[in-house]
Amino acid sequence: MDVVETSPIYETDPAGVTDQPSFLNLAVSADTDLSPHDLLAAVKRIEWAIGRRPTYRWGPRVVDIDLLLYGDEVVSEPDLLIPHKEMLNRAFVLVPLADIAPQAVHPLAGMTVEALRGQAPGLGTVRRYQ
Repeated sequence: MDVVETSPIYETDPAGVTDQPSFLNLAVSADTDLSPHDLLAAVKRIEWAIGRRPTYRWGPRVVDIDLLLYGDEVVSEPDLLIPHKEMLNRAFVLVPLADIAPQAVHPLAGMTVEALRGQAPGLGTVRRYQ
């Protein structure tokens, strides 16, 4: 896997469980020969190596890596949904993603990431980090 581009880092207030520190979010574009499922397995190994351990839903975590898009593919499996099922509702996802892939088209919404960012709920809560 080769990293192609990385967005700036953004800070957002936590969602779900709000009694925890702010989250730092960024997006990464990478080239890979891995299948979507193999990429998910690789991501889970990276999270574990960094120190992520199971806690509770929306609780504090060291790292959380989500697969947002995989080219124009749609994957709908019990253990993997691509595009990420909540990305259209998350400005903290769409803002950094638009920095590195503004013209990428969401394969289900049929809109560019840049257009989706413009209508994302909570857009004003995403702050560039330093």
